[in-house]
Order: sequence, then structure tokens, then C-alpha cells
Amino acid sequence: ASGTSYSAPFVSGIVALMLQAEPDLTPEQIRQRLTSKAFFDSNHVREESGAGFINISQSIRLPKSAAK
Repeated sequence: ASGTSYSAPFVSGIVALMLQAEPDLTPEQIRQRLTSKAFFDSNHVREESGAGFINISQSIRLPKSAAK
């Protein structure tokens, strides 16, 4: 198993939160933000982890009033 079935609902939920905070994001902006903020640890290699682990706090930009 590749883990895709396990990760899909988590990524979908993160994208939903991103769109709730910023409804005008395009699919390309979402993809770019998720992949550019992803990270790896020493136990995983890119071929096994895709773009890496999503950095949720860096991917979702809350309005300043909600960030308190």
C-alpha cells in the first residue's frame, strides 16, 4: 500500500481549511503552497513520501483577527 488512501482525507481537510480562510485560492496556488511548505524527516525519502509532510500551520493563512 502506498498510503494515498490514508492521506487523501487529511489533505482534503487541509485544503478545505485553506479555502475557508482564503476562498479565492486557485488550484495551482493550493498545490504550490502545500508542496513548497512540505518537509521531510530523516526516516523518509522523496520517492516514498511524495512532496513530504504537510506543514499545516504554514499552509493555512488565517485572517489576523482569527489568529489570536
